Amino acid sequence: MLQLLTGTNWYGPVDEVLDNKVGDWPLEVAMEIARIGTRCLRRHDEDDVYARMMMVMKDMEHVRKMADDLTANVGCLVNEFNVDLEIPYLFFCPILQDVMKDPHIASDGFSYELGAIKQWLEMGHNTSPMTNLDLETKHLTPNRTLRSLIQDWHKKRSIPF
Repeated sequence: MLQLLTGTNWYGPVDEVLDNKVGDWPLEVAMEIARIGTRCLRRHDEDDVYARMMMVMKDMEHVRKMADDLTANVGCLVNEFNVDLEIPYLFFCPILQDVMKDPHIASDGFSYELGAIKQWLEMGHNTSPMTNLDLETKHLTPNRTLRSLIQDWHKKRSIPF
Protein backbone atom coordinates (compact mmCIF):
# COMPACT_ATOMS: atom_id res chain seq x y z
CA MET A 1 0.00 0.00 0.00
CA LEU A 2 2.84 2.36 0.81
CA GLN A 3 4.43 1.72 -2.57
CA LEU A 4 1.09 2.58 -4.18
CA LEU A 5 0.93 5.82 -2.21
CA THR A 6 4.50 6.95 -2.74
CA GLY A 7 5.50 5.38 -6.04
CA THR A 8 8.76 4.24 -4.39
CA ASN A 9 10.08 1.22 -2.53
CA TRP A 10 9.15 1.86 1.06
CA TYR A 11 11.45 1.50 4.00
CA GLY A 12 11.21 3.40 7.24
CA PRO A 13 8.63 5.09 9.44
CA VAL A 14 5.32 5.81 7.73
CA ASP A 15 5.38 9.50 8.73
CA GLU A 16 8.75 10.04 7.05
CA VAL A 17 7.67 8.32 3.86
CA LEU A 18 4.41 10.26 3.65
CA ASP A 19 6.03 13.56 4.59
CA ASN A 20 8.39 13.20 1.65
CA LYS A 21 5.96 12.11 -1.04
CA VAL A 22 2.32 11.14 -1.21
CA GLY A 23 1.95 11.53 -4.94
CA ASP A 24 -1.40 12.95 -6.01
CA TRP A 25 -3.24 11.50 -3.01
CA PRO A 26 -4.93 13.93 -0.61
CA LEU A 27 -2.87 13.76 2.58
CA GLU A 28 -5.73 12.63 4.85
CA VAL A 29 -6.62 9.77 2.47
CA ALA A 30 -2.95 8.80 2.14
CA MET A 31 -2.48 8.75 5.92
CA GLU A 32 -5.55 6.55 6.37
CA ILE A 33 -4.41 4.09 3.69
CA ALA A 34 -0.93 4.01 5.24
CA ARG A 35 -2.44 3.31 8.67
CA ILE A 36 -4.42 0.40 7.25
CA GLY A 37 -1.34 -0.94 5.46
CA THR A 38 0.85 -0.86 8.53
CA ARG A 39 -1.86 -2.49 10.64
CA CYS A 40 -2.01 -5.34 8.09
CA LEU A 41 1.73 -5.88 8.59
CA ARG A 42 1.40 -6.50 12.32
CA ARG A 43 1.62 -10.10 13.37
CA HIS A 44 -1.66 -11.63 14.59
CA ASP A 45 -3.00 -15.03 15.52
CA GLU A 46 -4.21 -17.03 12.55
CA ASP A 47 -7.60 -17.41 14.26
CA ASP A 48 -7.98 -13.66 13.91
CA VAL A 49 -7.63 -13.58 10.09
CA TYR A 50 -11.32 -13.09 9.34
CA ALA A 51 -11.75 -10.39 12.00
CA ARG A 52 -8.76 -8.50 10.60
CA MET A 53 -10.06 -8.89 7.04
CA MET A 54 -13.46 -7.50 8.04
CA MET A 55 -11.83 -4.55 9.84
CA VAL A 56 -9.69 -3.76 6.79
CA MET A 57 -12.76 -3.96 4.52
CA LYS A 58 -14.63 -1.50 6.76
CA ASP A 59 -11.61 0.80 6.92
CA MET A 60 -11.18 0.73 3.13
CA GLU A 61 -14.87 1.54 2.69
CA HIS A 62 -14.31 4.53 4.99
CA VAL A 63 -11.33 5.60 2.86
CA ARG A 64 -13.41 5.27 -0.31
CA LYS A 65 -16.07 7.52 1.19
CA MET A 66 -13.43 10.04 2.28
CA ALA A 67 -12.00 10.12 -1.26
CA ASP A 68 -15.49 10.43 -2.78
CA ASP A 69 -16.31 13.33 -0.46
CA LEU A 70 -13.02 15.07 -1.22
CA THR A 71 -13.41 14.73 -4.97
CA ALA A 72 -17.04 15.84 -4.82
CA ASN A 73 -15.98 19.02 -3.03
CA VAL A 74 -13.15 19.68 -5.49
CA GLY A 75 -15.22 18.75 -8.51
CA CYS A 76 -12.66 16.43 -10.09
CA LEU A 77 -12.85 12.85 -11.21
CA VAL A 78 -10.90 10.22 -9.31
CA ASN A 79 -11.34 7.64 -12.00
CA GLU A 80 -10.88 8.75 -15.58
CA PHE A 81 -11.22 5.22 -16.92
CA ASN A 82 -13.76 4.41 -19.55
CA VAL A 83 -17.09 3.58 -17.88
CA ASP A 84 -17.13 0.43 -19.98
CA LEU A 85 -14.11 -0.84 -17.99
CA GLU A 86 -15.75 -0.46 -14.60
CA ILE A 87 -16.29 -3.81 -12.93
CA PRO A 88 -19.89 -4.46 -11.87
CA TYR A 89 -20.08 -4.57 -8.08
CA LEU A 90 -21.91 -7.91 -8.18
CA PHE A 91 -18.72 -9.51 -9.56
CA PHE A 92 -16.93 -8.83 -6.26
CA CYS A 93 -16.88 -11.32 -3.40
CA PRO A 94 -18.26 -9.56 -0.29
CA ILE A 95 -15.59 -11.26 1.83
CA LEU A 96 -12.47 -10.82 -0.32
CA GLN A 97 -13.53 -7.63 -2.14
CA ASP A 98 -12.04 -9.12 -5.30
CA VAL A 99 -13.60 -10.34 -8.55
CA MET A 100 -14.87 -13.88 -8.10
CA LYS A 101 -13.70 -16.78 -10.24
CA ASP A 102 -15.85 -19.50 -8.67
CA PRO A 103 -18.95 -17.82 -7.19
CA HIS A 104 -21.19 -19.91 -4.97
CA ILE A 105 -24.52 -18.99 -3.40
CA ALA A 106 -24.94 -19.50 0.34
CA SER A 107 -28.32 -19.95 2.03
CA ASP A 108 -28.40 -16.19 2.74
CA GLY A 109 -28.86 -15.65 -1.01
CA PHE A 110 -25.51 -13.88 -1.51
CA SER A 111 -22.73 -15.12 -3.78
CA TYR A 112 -19.20 -15.56 -2.45
CA GLU A 113 -15.91 -16.82 -3.83
CA LEU A 114 -15.95 -20.54 -2.97
CA GLY A 115 -12.64 -20.53 -1.09
CA ALA A 116 -13.61 -17.51 1.02
CA ILE A 117 -17.04 -18.78 2.10
CA LYS A 118 -15.61 -22.28 2.76
CA GLN A 119 -12.96 -20.76 5.01
CA TRP A 120 -15.64 -18.71 6.77
CA LEU A 121 -17.69 -21.84 7.44
CA GLU A 122 -14.65 -23.94 8.41
CA MET A 123 -13.79 -21.33 11.04
CA GLY A 124 -16.99 -22.39 12.80
CA HIS A 125 -19.23 -19.54 11.67
CA ASN A 126 -22.87 -20.44 11.09
CA THR A 127 -23.93 -16.90 10.23
CA SER A 128 -24.02 -14.92 7.01
CA PRO A 129 -20.94 -12.74 6.40
CA MET A 130 -23.30 -10.13 4.94
CA THR A 131 -26.18 -10.03 7.43
CA ASN A 132 -24.73 -11.81 10.48
CA LEU A 133 -27.99 -13.81 10.65
CA ASP A 134 -27.93 -17.58 11.07
CA LEU A 135 -27.52 -19.54 7.85
CA GLU A 136 -30.28 -22.11 7.32
CA THR A 137 -27.74 -24.53 5.88
CA LYS A 138 -24.02 -24.62 5.07
CA HIS A 139 -24.78 -26.00 1.61
CA LEU A 140 -23.22 -23.98 -1.22
CA THR A 141 -24.56 -23.90 -4.77
CA PRO A 142 -22.41 -22.91 -7.77
CA ASN A 143 -23.64 -19.66 -9.29
CA ARG A 144 -23.06 -20.62 -12.91
CA THR A 145 -24.94 -17.63 -14.28
CA LEU A 146 -22.75 -15.15 -12.40
CA ARG A 147 -19.62 -17.10 -13.34
CA SER A 148 -20.62 -16.92 -17.02
CA LEU A 149 -21.27 -13.19 -16.76
CA ILE A 150 -17.85 -12.62 -15.16
CA GLN A 151 -16.13 -14.77 -17.81
CA ASP A 152 -17.98 -12.95 -20.60
CA TRP A 153 -17.04 -9.55 -19.11
CA HIS A 154 -13.38 -10.60 -19.02
CA LYS A 155 -13.47 -11.99 -22.56
CA LYS A 156 -15.08 -8.87 -24.07
CA ARG A 157 -12.32 -6.74 -22.56
CA SER A 158 -9.49 -9.17 -23.37
CA ILE A 159 -8.71 -9.53 -19.68
CA PRO A 160 -7.42 -12.95 -18.57
CA PHE A 161 -9.80 -14.80 -16.26
